[in-house]
Amino acid sequence: TYPVVSLTKAMDNSLLYIGNIASEIHADTIATDVQTSCESGTVQKNSNGTVTLNNCKNFKINGSIYEDVAGLTLSGTVNSVETDTKSASISTEKYDISLTNLTVKYDDGEVETYNGKMLQTFTYNETTQETKYQYDIDKIEASFTDKTDKERYILTNYRLTETSNQSSSNTTPAIATGTLQGDVNGQ
Repeated sequence: TYPVVSLTKAMDNSLLYIGNIASEIHADTIATDVQTSCESGTVQKNSNGTVTLNNCKNFKINGSIYEDVAGLTLSGTVNSVETDTKSASISTEKYDISLTNLTVKYDDGEVETYNGKMLQTFTYNETTQETKYQYDIDKIEASFTDKTDKERYILTNYRLTETSNQSSSNTTPAIATGTLQGDVNGQ
């Protein structure tokens, strides 16, 4: 059997990682005090608030290559809506991230493509010093192609939750639920 991408924890989770990258690219591109560019290709802020990348190699923030995408060429459209709330001692940050034909090309010829939405919610309780990380995906499609393999995955009804406590250094095991449908080289 083929190995399955790990979706059972936040660390080394490629779907959450690409969501974080997309959110960062979006935030920096729409910020009025930040300059974004590409070594080659283009990045463009659209009138509807989305950001479109067109063969953008080595996305740059204020003239420096964004380390997480060094050597990569990005195309597609991203959007990220951030909502911050505070109620008593609880602070919440939400990132509603949309990926439309987001393509990531590597120098070795591997290509990844993502389509779908994810909601990342981070909650911090000042009283208990507990942080809760929650990732929700109704449906997202991801494909991975290289010289020998073609993989396609559809993840639905996915939720990953992790909790950590700053004062006690305790982290609860991640809880992940959802359905993953995959096709690897037609299998």
